[in-house]
Amino acid sequence: MYRKTSLLILACFLAAFNVLAAEELSIKGKVDKDHLTTDEALTFTVTISGESRQAPGAKLPSLEEFDVLSRANSFSFSTAAGKATFANSMSLFLRPKKAGALTIGPVVVNYNGKEYKTEPIKVEVKQGTLPREKQKPVPVPANNNREELLI
Repeated sequence: MYRKTSLLILACFLAAFNVLAAEELSIKGKVDKDHLTTDEALTFTVTISGESRQAPGAKLPSLEEFDVLSRANSFSFSTAAGKATFANSMSLFLRPKKAGALTIGPVVVNYNGKEYKTEPIKVEVKQGTLPREKQKPVPVPANNNREELLI
């Protein structure tokens, strides 16, 4: 009887461990437009969500072909029926530095030994009417040069 009880407890423990180890993450990237001019800007939004008590950080791609005009971040965390879930969304307002076929590289998250990443996003940029030096700069707060998306 003791052995059956011990095996039952061990089986329950292993089942619970497998559920915890199976935590999955969802990471999505999107832009509000994929055709624009050098006079315009686009919004690049990354959303990371999953069932976890600990939200991971994400590595943003190099954005050398864009000026980062501003950033916005939202985070939510909830627990219900013993499950913890989170969702983090970061939006970057980007203005292209040049015309041509530009690519926003993947955002990468390493979580529980597994790598998650968004697909690269291609945008087509045509030359605008304003010369680059005539475009009004948009002030960006000093702390907006972070490459890590902290969740």
